[in-house]
Amino acid sequence: MEIKLAIKDDLSQIKEILNAVIENLDNNNISIWNKYYPYEAYAEDIDENRLYLLKEKNEIIGLISLLPQSIHEDDFKWGKGRALFISRFVINLNYQRMGYAKYFLDEIIKIAKDKKADMLRLTVVKINKPAVSFYEKYGFKKVYGIYQNPQITKCDNTEFGYELKIKNT
Repeated sequence: MEIKLAIKDDLSQIKEILNAVIENLDNNNISIWNKYYPYEAYAEDIDENRLYLLKEKNEIIGLISLLPQSIHEDDFKWGKGRALFISRFVINLNYQRMGYAKYFLDEIIKIAKDKKADMLRLTVVKINKPAVSFYEKYGFKKVYGIYQNPQITKCDNTEFGYELKIKNT
């Protein structure tokens, strides 16, 4: 397995993975994404060298964007320190519940340490209970504040903020 920055040639496989994930989310009444988002954001992330892939041979197992800031950063009371933001974290449906999300996040933390970050931050839609549970079990702590996402979808888009202090060893 390897962690690498995504390139434009990865977009067709990314779209296939996203379509399956979005369908699965919709089937579980977690309609937070659509055919435009996050796909179009991934294209921008590739241009900005901030979309990381977890790959086995030529197959994408996971995707995660590592951003220098969040667009709604001021809606939360974050801890002090230099932070990077995790966004659009996806594990290919064929590899879910097999430990790949934890492995990928462990590797992203190493990258964040190399980039001199003191913590990782993220927001997650409150109805995405599997994601909320995963982040809390991993050690992310909920921070004060909420973000009311105006995006028009079939569900409540209220987001909570979480952060994880990185132990620099």
